Amino acid sequence: MMTKKDYERLAKAVLDTQARIIQDETVHGLIADAQLRGVRRTAAHLADALKAENERFDASRFLKACGF
Repeated sequence: MMTKKDYERLAKAVLDTQARIIQDETVHGLIADAQLRGVRRTAAHLADALKAENERFDASRFLKACGF
């Protein structure tokens, strides 16, 4: 089973990925929007999978830590 530290590491990775997309000067407009939507979908799917693994997992808290 994963620990709180593991969940925090995952959320930070998602948050950092979003920041990199936003800061990347070569990615603009629709491409950046599409990439950010993909990151958000991935985070939501991760939250669902983690909740299925651990009933005490707080998906909304995880998504907030991811920046949503």
